[in-house]
Amino acid sequence: MLRDRELEQYRRVVEEAVAGTGRDDIGVGAVTEAEGGKIAVEFSRGTHTYQAEIPAAALQDHGEARRTINTAILKLSKEVAQEQLEKSAS
Repeated sequence: MLRDRELEQYRRVVEEAVAGTGRDDIGVGAVTEAEGGKIAVEFSRGTHTYQAEIPAAALQDHGEARRTINTAILKLSKEVAQEQLEKSAS
């Protein structure tokens, strides 16, 4: 079981990785422990939230962390884009 200090360290790594992707419109919410060596991270953009399970081992390397986080936030970005398209079509 991960301690609060460890979860906070993962949160900082995730925040740095999000900033490294240039996505200052994406927020990082709760970071909790998930099963199988993963952490659950809540991402937000505007009124949208998305929870991704990320292998903790993928956050050990700076480059790998950035790639993993970029993949995780891609789904959130697609959902927001789809909603904007639907709004503009209405």
